[in-house]
Amino acid sequence: MPRKYNQRVHGRMRRFSNGVLDYHKDNEGICYMVRDNTYIQFGEGTQVICSVLMTNPGSYGFIEHPHWSTFESGGGFNELGDTITHWGFPDPTMINLIKSLEIALGNVNNLNGKVKIFNTSNAVCPKGNKAELYHQNIKAIIEKQNESFIGFLEDENVYSDKILRIFEESPFVIMGFLREKFSSQVDEIMRKSSINNYKDKIVVSLENNWPSHPINWIRKKNLGEAATNRIKQILNRNS
Repeated sequence: MPRKYNQRVHGRMRRFSNGVLDYHKDNEGICYMVRDNTYIQFGEGTQVICSVLMTNPGSYGFIEHPHWSTFESGGGFNELGDTITHWGFPDPTMINLIKSLEIALGNVNNLNGKVKIFNTSNAVCPKGNKAELYHQNIKAIIEKQNESFIGFLEDENVYSDKILRIFEESPFVIMGFLREKFSSQVDEIMRKSSINNYKDKIVVSLENNWPSHPINWIRKKNLGEAATNRIKQILNRNS
């Protein structure tokens, strides 16, 4: 059966060598990894459709890459190296984002450009309740190896005033986070997004005063409707 949402999600994965022809791994034997430079591609365009700020990459992997299973399990030290730049098809979170754009904008096949994805943590972690633990484990690895690599984990576009450039350059910015994860960083993002110049561009769907993560926008219809209505409001104001 053909995929309804066949847009490609591009990015870069990095794993961390332990110095003995192998890589640092979690208890499941999977490499600790970070993902950055992430975007959903629509058509062939290069312009920014919108930007999205979320928690972390979850368990998303480049399963379309012929050597992905080898890479994530620590193989191919010499052949594959530390990084892979590739693409995969949308996971449930990305599908929810695309569905929201579809409801607000119409046929997404007519879109032409990129939806840029940023995270409070670039740590790849399959379970949301362990996202902060994985983040700290990877941070400890980086601090022992080369502190200049910290930007791979904590994107300077999110952890500095460069985030204001995201707000400035994006027609609108969708924000949603796993509850109580990276709370101080989420608070800082929300504070900066409330600046008068940018607050009219922000799309959030609040649940108990917390910006709900897009993974919840389908299972809780009211959250999805609030997000899409906000996108429509911004687009109508700008048209």
